Amino acid sequence: MSISILVVLCCLSYVCFGQRGTELRHVKVKDERSRYGRTIIYGCFVHVPGIYPEKDVNSGRTYRDRIGLYNIDNGSYYFFQIGYGDEEGSFFRWYLPPGKYMILKHYRGKSRFENIYKSGRVIGYDDDDNDPMDEIQKRYTFYVARDTVTYIGTWHFENYQVSFKDEKIWHDSTELNNTFFRAKLDLTQCLTNIPK
Repeated sequence: MSISILVVLCCLSYVCFGQRGTELRHVKVKDERSRYGRTIIYGCFVHVPGIYPEKDVNSGRTYRDRIGLYNIDNGSYYFFQIGYGDEEGSFFRWYLPPGKYMILKHYRGKSRFENIYKSGRVIGYDDDDNDPMDEIQKRYTFYVARDTVTYIGTWHFENYQVSFKDEKIWHDSTELNNTFFRAKLDLTQCLTNIPK
């Protein structure tokens, strides 16, 4: 009897609190590598012009856009939020586990998302995923080595056909990255792996 109650409680907690993926931790000025790991990605995200965070009229909660990733090596899903920058983009820095990653989705607001393919975006309204391993040739991928800092490019999502560019020299020289990166991390030793 007590085992069946435990199973029911576990199922309820999964339904109520379970996540489809892990939210990545933002690399802040404070050095938190001992807590979140030494594997870090950084780059820049360029949005569709005029798109702003979706706000729920009932709760007042703001739903930020997110990118969904799939780690091919460990079979896990990860998400990171997208900041809203200017026309040159929004810089990002995230801790994440090492491995080969596939870019799956661009979540817009609470429920709308776009599947990201090499051939272009496909708008979706439900969240039923196909097996990502079946789609590996159709998706953009990048690799992140253990205990390294990896530059993954400028992600251009302002057009139907997304693209990724190596703008590391410009990115590294910007004032926005000087505080933490210049003081704590040697960017001359980091890897570059642009999604392809």
